[in-house]
Amino acid sequence: MNFPRISLALTHLTLAGVLVTSASAQLFNTPLLKENAGRDANGGIPVQNAEGIGIEQKLEATPDLDVAFLDQDGKTVRFRDLCDGTKPVLVTFNFSDCPSVCSAQLQMLAGALGQIDLVPGQQFKIATISLDHNEDPEKSSNGRKRYLEDVKKANADWTFLRVANHDEAQLRKFTNSCGYSFKWTDDVNKIAHYPVVMFLTPTGKIARYIGGVTYESIALRMSIVEASEGKIGGLYEDVFLMCFYFDPTLKSYVLFANNFMKVGGTLALLALGWFFWRMFKYERVRTTSSAPAEVTNG
Repeated sequence: MNFPRISLALTHLTLAGVLVTSASAQLFNTPLLKENAGRDANGGIPVQNAEGIGIEQKLEATPDLDVAFLDQDGKTVRFRDLCDGTKPVLVTFNFSDCPSVCSAQLQMLAGALGQIDLVPGQQFKIATISLDHNEDPEKSSNGRKRYLEDVKKANADWTFLRVANHDEAQLRKFTNSCGYSFKWTDDVNKIAHYPVVMFLTPTGKIARYIGGVTYESIALRMSIVEASEGKIGGLYEDVFLMCFYFDPTLKSYVLFANNFMKVGGTLALLALGWFFWRMFKYERVRTTSSAPAEVTNG
């Protein structure tokens, strides 16, 4: 029995636990939903008259699924068509003529989606809803093409929606049901709004919001896994979600110390059990091989 190798394996197991603990704050940090401040100086977020702009988190609520949209091909889509019970749905609120924040958000989101092992349109759906009720269909189609190229995944899909019949009231009805508030500014063709990704379960319940224009790929992936209600992921995700939980204040995954200690203790017991079982087996083999041979008289 190779005791040095066993000792080294146990050491690696311990070090892995330490690394997971120390790296958790870095790996699973996501942007905060900060107060609106500074349109030009803060990536497109309005500095003045910010009242009426922001997000009221309506977790577990269901958006108005009957609002009708047109997709990038001009096809009528009711939002319930996306929430058909098969895949979780990611939603962003943007518009084509946004001067800065929309393109930055969607580029960063596309890049983060390109880094995970889940493909939009396959394991989950993603829809970008235009905040401009007069959105140009050509711009909507071009936007879809551009950001799908940034994702860089074969067979990926990304739905771009604009409200049907240029009906701003219906658009407001939907955004209000999501807890999302925006308004037109005095600038021509500019809308004051906050960048956010909203995660919905396959049946349409709001599971999470992550605000800002940057996204940690691991946090993004685990948010999709959680929104899937167990339909995505496996043992690794189950163990991870036992040890980490999403803090709604920090908008990040943080270590759940009690569960982490339970999982770590269980792994340690399993490792020790395996170690002693190997020692017992080795001792039996050694004892048997060293027993004196039976003497026979002829």
